[in-house]
Amino acid sequence: MDTQPPYAFAERLLRAGIIAFLVFFVPAVYIATDGPATDIKWLLIAWSAAALTVGWLVAVWRLGLPIKRPPLFSPILAVLLIVLAAAVAHSEFRWLGIQFLSRMLLLTTLYFICSQVVHTTEHIRAIFRWTCGIMLLVSGYAFLQAAGLDPLQWDKTAEVYQNLPGTFGHPNFAAHALLFVIVYAAYLAATGHRWGFLYAPAFLIYLSATGQRAGWIALAGAVALLAAAWIAGRLVKRPASAAITAIAVTALIGVAGLGSAMALNYVRNGNLFPMDHSLLLRYQSYVGAGDMFFDHPILGHGPDVYGVKNPVYWTPFEQEWFAKERLMNLHVHNDLMEFGIDGGMLAAGCYLALLITGIFASLLVAYRARERDDRLLGFTFAAVFAAFAIDGLFGFNIRVPVSAAFFFLAMGMLDGLWTARHAPPPVAASRADAFRWAIAGLVGVCAIFESRAFSAEYDLHQGIVAAQTGQPRQAKEYFDTAYRKAPWNWQIQRQMGHLALASGDYAEALQHFERVFEINPYNLLSRLPMAQTRMLRAQQQLASETGGAAAALEELNEGTAGLELLLQRCPMEPRAHEMIGRIETASGLIAAQQPENDANMRALEHWRKAEYHIEQAIKDDLDVSDELYRMLAEVRISLGDIMGAEKALSESVRRDPHNLAAWPGFLQFAATQQRYDQARNALGAQIRLLREEDPIDNEALATAWLVMANIQENGYKNLPEAETAYNNAIALRPDRMEVWVNFARFAMGHGRVEALKAALLQADAAASSAPNIALPEPVQAVLLYLKDGVPKLELASEVLLSVVRSADDRPYGFTPQEAHGWAVDLLEDGARNGLPERLCRVWFNLALCRNALAQYESARGWLEKAETCLPDELRGALAVHWADTLVGLKETTRALLRLEEAIEADPANLELRWAYARTLARIGLADRAREEYQKLLAEPDIESLGREMLQKELEQLP
Repeated sequence: MDTQPPYAFAERLLRAGIIAFLVFFVPAVYIATDGPATDIKWLLIAWSAAALTVGWLVAVWRLGLPIKRPPLFSPILAVLLIVLAAAVAHSEFRWLGIQFLSRMLLLTTLYFICSQVVHTTEHIRAIFRWTCGIMLLVSGYAFLQAAGLDPLQWDKTAEVYQNLPGTFGHPNFAAHALLFVIVYAAYLAATGHRWGFLYAPAFLIYLSATGQRAGWIALAGAVALLAAAWIAGRLVKRPASAAITAIAVTALIGVAGLGSAMALNYVRNGNLFPMDHSLLLRYQSYVGAGDMFFDHPILGHGPDVYGVKNPVYWTPFEQEWFAKERLMNLHVHNDLMEFGIDGGMLAAGCYLALLITGIFASLLVAYRARERDDRLLGFTFAAVFAAFAIDGLFGFNIRVPVSAAFFFLAMGMLDGLWTARHAPPPVAASRADAFRWAIAGLVGVCAIFESRAFSAEYDLHQGIVAAQTGQPRQAKEYFDTAYRKAPWNWQIQRQMGHLALASGDYAEALQHFERVFEINPYNLLSRLPMAQTRMLRAQQQLASETGGAAAALEELNEGTAGLELLLQRCPMEPRAHEMIGRIETASGLIAAQQPENDANMRALEHWRKAEYHIEQAIKDDLDVSDELYRMLAEVRISLGDIMGAEKALSESVRRDPHNLAAWPGFLQFAATQQRYDQARNALGAQIRLLREEDPIDNEALATAWLVMANIQENGYKNLPEAETAYNNAIALRPDRMEVWVNFARFAMGHGRVEALKAALLQADAAASSAPNIALPEPVQAVLLYLKDGVPKLELASEVLLSVVRSADDRPYGFTPQEAHGWAVDLLEDGARNGLPERLCRVWFNLALCRNALAQYESARGWLEKAETCLPDELRGALAVHWADTLVGLKETTRALLRLEEAIEADPANLELRWAYARTLARIGLADRAREEYQKLLAEPDIESLGREMLQKELEQLP
């Protein structure tokens, strides 16, 4: 006969629901959120708590499932939640507190339902089996990570990835969860489960791979507790006394172990504690957290506020850490201390009570058990709570979704087991109705809240991706949606500010950054882009008619004020000092241009402030850019500190021998101040460094020799040394046009053309033996003449004409005259004397080159020579180019006359007529030009491409 109550099936379903939750929850990841292994887990906690609540309420309502009052943890949890709610109401960051309180309520729901449906050792063993099984699967995935076979798109360059974060997002989070399953696995192995002996080694290997030291200390503490409990159980007859004794002895062992470790470390290293960087940061955070707690010991600062407000309490070490690494602690790495910061002494006391109650009640279960399995189960729970408590002294495992869920489920299992053993009376029906409706309402609200928070995280992540992939409109839509869902999330406003800044909407960017500080006034990182925005907006106002210098200076002052707030929290933040230096430099330039009598004095004040902050940035930054030294030099020049400026410029070029961007400013300074010695010495040292490298950076060394040539030529008038420097640059980079342009200017300006020709021939020989060297086209054109003389002069002029005509407005970064004029000069040397029948086409080509270079007077001379010998078939082309030359010389009447005479002689020549129309347009005779273009378009012999070009030129007429 079946004696099971009607709600037994519902209990089985709810237990299956808890197991299903674990199966989906632990391995869950979702890459499309900022926390790919955290956000999705909190969402699953919310949905699972809601689903289990609905199932439990249906079972209570329809099947008469009794509501049991969990006696162990529920009173403490109720007080803790009330205290946290009061802390939320008291907090200046209520939304953060509401989210943390919501998550605590959802976890409490899991605990409560677990306590209602888990009664027996077998129920608990089943949950242990499934938990260990899914954790074994996740451990296998972590081992795939170690083998480089992870298919997911994690940031595999991050340091945490090297310690196998698994599906937890961080190796420390994995270690927190592994503590539970290591203890569960030991219980399963001790009770004969066939997989029990496989679980524990796998979990221990994974724990070792995470590199998390606190986990081993926690396991050692759990073992110490079990040893003390076994001894106390034999020596002390009363279970409660034995449990208290075991806890006290374990605490003493912990204190003694800590003291021994401190003494040993002091003997070895001279310090009481290990002093690696991560531990030192933890120690410092404890100091700041203690100050934070004692500031508000009654109700705390509000749940989850530590990560926002702790910059106010930073120690100098934490300030330095943030300045160098731009990293800060978001949690105290001590759950007990953080609960004290969240909700004051009472919240910390409640959390400590949960841990002690768990250990104490578990030991009582073990001592009172009649069956071996029950006794082992009691010791298992005692080890779990002890390990969790010790681990929480070095981490924040109650705030990590997996370890938090495991902890609350462990409380639920222990309370369910305790309830079954002691059978407290069910809650009265009338009170049960109100109770379950209250639970349903709270869980529903919390689930909706968590769903919106998750959706906002998704939208935020998608917006960031859209912004990074050049889709600003879609990014803005995502950010707007995210903000509507989670207005407390300051990260959304920060991203919106960056988006507006990138698009040039500085007013909107400022609005978003100001909103960041309304939500989170302690967000230091947003001070820098906000100051940059103000600087850019000041430039806008300076250029506008409505803004002007006064508005620009006010904007810059606001930028400085914001950065000074950052420096109050972190005085050695180099980027803040650098930005203030930039702002004050700009402010000084603006102030100096104002008509007020004290303008110069105010400008000097700005520049002195700029100098101080730039020097601080250099002092505090381990990787100072050479550009920062150049900025310091500019400020010192403005202050009249010439020697200081020279020292800064010397340092700027010393920082990176391969970066020669500083030299133009250094040369200008040397020329203006007539102080070339320091520049020459610094450059000489730089050249020596570059020449000693292996392999040699030919690009940088060639540039250095060019700069040295400039110094020798202009600073010391030492022409032989300058020529040597140019030759050195050419030997290194004969394919670089800048070298030839500068050498040609030098050679032709100082009567050293033969040296230039010799260098050209040497470069040709070097290029012939090195096929990978491609000499610039103007150089190749000149070499045709230099190697073979006048017979190749016509070909050389044709090649050079093709190069000149095809060049853009800034060939090789020079004007066309600078880039190609020297090559034309060299060909002209060969074309000045000789027979017309051999040079006529050369003269014509040179005239066309000079026309293309807008050197019309020179072009006239060559056209006059060519006119005496060109064949009749080129007379039309000659007229066209005469017209171009004469228009360039402002002789427009003669230009038109030339073309009219040519057209009269050859009326069928469409090229002449087109040139005539174009010339009319160039000299402003638009009506006559339009008439000529229309006549040309009516000609049937014009090809389609030519017709399109004619139509385009016609449409461009005014």
